[in-house]
Amino acid sequence: MDMKDSNRPLVSRRRVLELTGATGVAGLAGCSGSGGGDGGDGGDGGGSDDESGDGGGDQTSTDSSDTASPIEMGFSTYFRGGAWITAFLEATEFYAEDQNFDYNEFGNQESAEQQVSDIRQMANQGYDGILINTWNSEAVNPAIEDAVDQGVPVFTANVDATTDAVTMFVAFSNEAAGADAADQMMTELEEEKPDQDSYEILEVFGAPAQQIAQQRSKGFVDTIESTDNAEIVDTVEGEFTRDAAQTAVSEWVNANGAPDAIYSSNLSMGLGVVTALDNQGELAQRGEDGHVVLVQLDAGPEVITNIDDGYVDAAIDQPNYFYGPIALEYMRRYVEGDGEDEIPEVGTTVTEDDLTIEQAQHKDVELWSEPVWAPAEIVEKDGHVQFQTSSVIVTEENANEPYLWGNIWG
Repeated sequence: MDMKDSNRPLVSRRRVLELTGATGVAGLAGCSGSGGGDGGDGGDGGGSDDESGDGGGDQTSTDSSDTASPIEMGFSTYFRGGAWITAFLEATEFYAEDQNFDYNEFGNQESAEQQVSDIRQMANQGYDGILINTWNSEAVNPAIEDAVDQGVPVFTANVDATTDAVTMFVAFSNEAAGADAADQMMTELEEEKPDQDSYEILEVFGAPAQQIAQQRSKGFVDTIESTDNAEIVDTVEGEFTRDAAQTAVSEWVNANGAPDAIYSSNLSMGLGVVTALDNQGELAQRGEDGHVVLVQLDAGPEVITNIDDGYVDAAIDQPNYFYGPIALEYMRRYVEGDGEDEIPEVGTTVTEDDLTIEQAQHKDVELWSEPVWAPAEIVEKDGHVQFQTSSVIVTEENANEPYLWGNIWG
């Protein structure tokens, strides 16, 4: 599929300057602009643990000067999500510093209006590229389109926008992660309860208004429904929070008894499920009579502890600390090379042999030493390219490996 729009620049502003010289194109950069938009839609990268950070349109800058002209990039992001989002944001900053980007971070205080304003400012000031962790996937579209029309490529990571002007989006697939969770759950059930002919599963669903909840449910439900010996007996709403999941599961178990297995589609809800079972006297370790098989998405520090302790059987995780570095590597190729020709084509697969994220010492580990993002499928999403990373399946066998974000940012 050809993702290129002939009405938009196919090479970066910097590349134009390199090819033509600065004379005659100095007017590309102007003064700071502003924009507007609706309030945030609560965009969630799938790892929220109900903690909040600071926003407020603040800007932090790391200006590396080892080379004459480092790539100037801006990163617009929200901060909600505790340790998960910290891993995502810090890794992006670390890699930008390591690779000599002139890195500028704009915090939008969970405000679509602020994010729109920041994007317009970066475009008008002539940044070489913009990376966005989107707060409202619709509101930012006009600002992205204007930036690209000015010759500034816009990449998204973790949470996407819905315009075809996006150069590339980097994240895993929520639907595929749900399917991976279903496959892993069936493996765990058959190992834990081999004498049973069929299994009853309770699904803990996220927030109905959020597309991410629908995607993570669909992948799981479709896969379970394709099996002959498992049934989703009910679905309760956990609202992507620990407390809501704990209440919903406690009430269900109290009324119906414990199921054979429970699926939770994010970090917080999985923690709530463990507490609910414990409060109902139904929490048992792997191998014990009455063990409820628990599979969830997101392997934060507490989840890893629960896996170690034998209460959670598996978590399907995101290689979140690779998202920003992958986007930055392709931004570099775009800016310094042949524009959109540097972006992988839809329908192809990128392996660790095709893309190197250079490892470096951070957080007391050799960060990015294991390419847990690979392989990545290149797919079409909303008219643009998605670099769809693989999921990471975390079980008792690998729960203490140093390449898991929960062990690095724990």
